[in-house]
Amino acid sequence: MRLKRLGPAEQILPTCLRYFLPPGLFFVLLYLVDLRDAMNAGGDEFPLWRVIIETLSLTGGGPFGGWGVWVVAGLVAGAFVHGLRVLARENDSCWIFHLPVVVVMPLGLLVVVGRTQVYPRYLLIAVFFLIQAAAIGLADMMRRGSAPLALATISLAAVMWDNGRHIAQLAQLGRGSYLPILESIPSGEPSGVIQLRSDSDGRHPLVFKYYLPLADLNGKTFHYVTREHVPTGGTEWLLTHALDVQWQPPRTRTVRGVVYDLWLFGPYAGLSGWGLALYRRHPIDAYEHPLAPKSGPYGGGDG
Repeated sequence: MRLKRLGPAEQILPTCLRYFLPPGLFFVLLYLVDLRDAMNAGGDEFPLWRVIIETLSLTGGGPFGGWGVWVVAGLVAGAFVHGLRVLARENDSCWIFHLPVVVVMPLGLLVVVGRTQVYPRYLLIAVFFLIQAAAIGLADMMRRGSAPLALATISLAAVMWDNGRHIAQLAQLGRGSYLPILESIPSGEPSGVIQLRSDSDGRHPLVFKYYLPLADLNGKTFHYVTREHVPTGGTEWLLTHALDVQWQPPRTRTVRGVVYDLWLFGPYAGLSGWGLALYRRHPIDAYEHPLAPKSGPYGGGDG
């Protein structure tokens, strides 16, 4: 639309090709090399409206749940819409760019793909441009008198402060308490080999591979057991996870008839990763269960 106003019609096509052809060709290459082979490993399913509201709230440094989510999400959305109005009022066609990138393309892609596992991190690119438009809205308020100036200043300070708290919590808790969990196991493992299974063979093994060189296992060997190789009597250790910041794991869990006791809980920072709960096989259950192996730390025999 801007090109049509600025120059002769014959310049529109070559200019558009210059702008859109290189990224278009790159996307085709990216699809052929990577995207077409990507697989969905599954995960928690949340309503799309919840993911959108939570994303808007986190953009403003707001909470993950409760009534505060709706308040902060509404304020962020309002600043974004006002930023678009300012651009349109100033005859800046950038609002045409921000609206599709922030709203139309992400939602349209989710509808077309039909993916049911959607999380706020999937909208990071849209949030990047949402912040730019919202900043334009706040800047316009700062030029409109004392009251709007105070409101915009307080909003900006609140966004920076609250996002800082989220980042500090992420720095403290990390993407999951993998290292503390690994280092807590040797004190409860009577054998020389730590055998652990989890509730997701797609998420945990790679992270364990990263943290193992950093962990002090007191000379013991770590062995991750995939689901298809879990023995009849279960493994000594079980790891579960959840994407709920309010998650409180149960004290005991029963998997395939084997009872596990909670050993260590690592809470979820919220911005990235998940909460982790480490369980140890209940000694009495491992000894008395009719399907338990006859050897091992609680099964007699050579163990």
